[in-house]
Amino acid sequence: MKTHARRLAVLLASWPALVLAQPATSHPDVSFRPTRGLTIVGAGLTGDPDPTALELNPAELAWDRGGGFALAGQLAPREAPIAGRGVGGFIGIPAGGLTLGLGLQQLSATGPFRSLVDPTPTTYGARWKLSLGFGARLGRRLAFGASWAHFYGDAYGGLDTFDVGLSWRLFRFTALGFVLEDAFRPRLPGELERLPRRYASELLLRPLGSNAVELAGGLLVDAYDDDRQLGARFRTRVRLYR
Repeated sequence: MKTHARRLAVLLASWPALVLAQPATSHPDVSFRPTRGLTIVGAGLTGDPDPTALELNPAELAWDRGGGFALAGQLAPREAPIAGRGVGGFIGIPAGGLTLGLGLQQLSATGPFRSLVDPTPTTYGARWKLSLGFGARLGRRLAFGASWAHFYGDAYGGLDTFDVGLSWRLFRFTALGFVLEDAFRPRLPGELERLPRRYASELLLRPLGSNAVELAGGLLVDAYDDDRQLGARFRTRVRLYR
């Protein structure tokens, strides 16, 4: 089982979420979603595959044909405006023409944030997230993946969510990732409305033809019953060693 310690490259910049259109009194910032796990700095919907793809885009697991184990952590102080604080472990297991993924994350209490269906600021308690998924190659350049996650602890106990993803390696210099988050629109405990589906996409550019420099941008669309909320995010990553 190979190590992924080399992936702990120095990250010179990561992406903020930028809200492009948001009714100030109805919906929250699209950067926060209570069913998401760790905030993994510098990672995105496409790029270098490793087992953490289970959290970000399960289709990317398909390109990690060697499998392995990865640890991730977000140790920002509680008062920092970052939702995905905590630690987690992820395993990739090659199985014939696909790669299976298993992840367990311990997420720290965070907030207050507005939920996606209630503008009242809410503090989210510590919880555990168990994830299972797979990525399968559909030819040389296209991959499909899906993941299921179950929450334990706090008010999240018993919550399930399901994501599906696509990964398209167009050329040496570029790749495209797409994820449908919360496909079956789970309902958070105590909420009357279900979470909106989120459609997330990312275009990755590698100007040097390698992972030494990566530029990426993408769109986020939260699909409510009566409207749509649009956002964008950008990231830049520079590796000082490989």
